[in-house]
Amino acid sequence: MKTLVYIAVAMTLFACDSSTYYDDMEAIGNDGWKQDKFIEQTVDIEDAEEQFDVYLNIRNTKDYQYWNLFVFLDIEDPDGEVWKDTVELTISDENGKWTSEDVSETYVMNSFRTYQDYTFPKPGKYTFKLSHGMYDDPLIGISDVGIRLEKK
Repeated sequence: MKTLVYIAVAMTLFACDSSTYYDDMEAIGNDGWKQDKFIEQTVDIEDAEEQFDVYLNIRNTKDYQYWNLFVFLDIEDPDGEVWKDTVELTISDENGKWTSEDVSETYVMNSFRTYQDYTFPKPGKYTFKLSHGMYDDPLIGISDVGIRLEKK
């Protein structure tokens, strides 16, 4: 009986959200995020009619000193055409309170829905390239950056 309970708990803890199509983050490193350091993630889109919510995931340390973060986002389609966007992410409010509810003793995990009900123009591999648009170089306090796609 104990074994069945352990298996049920393990399955619950490790079950994936069925709507998550892609979810990955890349560590920045202790030296900070340099402006010329692009985080690149490639996603294979199989169905061009599928709708997605696209999220930017940012993990920062509690010593991140700004309330916002500007991110330059390039999306390259299978034919090499690139769409560029600049996104401002609000990390904390004007009083310094983190906007995320996912806060540990060391890190704050942020997930920002950047595009809602997004449809990719055609099937194939899409490369997301992210870099920061802050004045600091390197930018200290950002530990991991990535994207998540959720099916609608």
